[in-house]
Amino acid sequence: MLEDDSAPEEEEEEEDQDLYVTGDESTDKDSMAKPRRTRTSAKVKKPVKVKKPVKKEKPAKVTEPTKEKEKIAAEKPKKFKKEIRKRIEVDYWRTDLHGKKIGIRQKEQQRARSRQFSKDMDLYGAVKIGSEEAGNVGYRETEMEDVKEGRLKRLVVRYFSEKENWVASLEEDTIKGLTRTIMHKQPLPSFNIFNAGNENYFTLECLRKLPGMTMRMVLPIILDNETNNIEFFVFEKKRISIGSDWKVYRPEEKEMLIAEFDSKKLNIGGKVVIDVYDPVLVNNKFFMSTLILFGGLLKFLDAVNDTLMDFAKKYNKKELSFTPNKQERELLLNPRRFAR
Repeated sequence: MLEDDSAPEEEEEEEDQDLYVTGDESTDKDSMAKPRRTRTSAKVKKPVKVKKPVKKEKPAKVTEPTKEKEKIAAEKPKKFKKEIRKRIEVDYWRTDLHGKKIGIRQKEQQRARSRQFSKDMDLYGAVKIGSEEAGNVGYRETEMEDVKEGRLKRLVVRYFSEKENWVASLEEDTIKGLTRTIMHKQPLPSFNIFNAGNENYFTLECLRKLPGMTMRMVLPIILDNETNNIEFFVFEKKRISIGSDWKVYRPEEKEMLIAEFDSKKLNIGGKVVIDVYDPVLVNNKFFMSTLILFGGLLKFLDAVNDTLMDFAKKYNKKELSFTPNKQERELLLNPRRFAR
């Protein structure tokens, strides 16, 4: 006869159900006297829940691009506060009857002090740095008015100290300006800047103006004759302004304004106020004289642009031939020929 195997299987099932029983079974006499409780009647204690430790969130790993951005931010120079280190004023006279312009003797004395004060030099504005008078700006009348056939009107602005000594000049480079104006069909003037005490000259030139962009001019200049390092500066016209307002900055530090130009159109005759913010450049004579020349240029900039466009149209129609003047032809000479 076959044996019934159901009882052992039931015991195994019950043992599996007793996994969480924590009471100890007694083996003393009292426990032997009392009837034994069945497994079904025994009180089962609830399992003690063990609190799991709270997992602390691990800080997010810093990716390489984030580290690179932090490094760039640390290396980036702080933006200049708009603290005015120096204020320059170029005040255009409202009439030609100014004390420094009246009389032949006065002009002869001015010419004796500086060879740059030519016969056709016409002073048109006073320069003030801070509260001190700092000289005058003038331009060559014959270069702008008495122009021969085939010649382009050419602006020459010169800055003289209060003692009437020549400090710096800005001369239009009609060859470069006309070349770019013809190619791009928009006025792109170019100017050469000469400074007393600096044997080099530097070119302030207008870049091609793309649609939606404002007029910008770039100047490479050596500010220290000992190091001969070239620095670059951008002169950019502001989008929204009443007059011809400009800002100056380095191309690699666009947010750090070095100087600002504010043209006071409501002033009789015209006036340009220049605020300089850079604490180092404010003490550089070449940079400061360049700002003064640019302030003098703003009086004529619209006329220069109109002349370039008019001449370029006539040249393209073969109505005019172009002959640069003597001063510009001298700049075309090969300097190495004289160095030998």
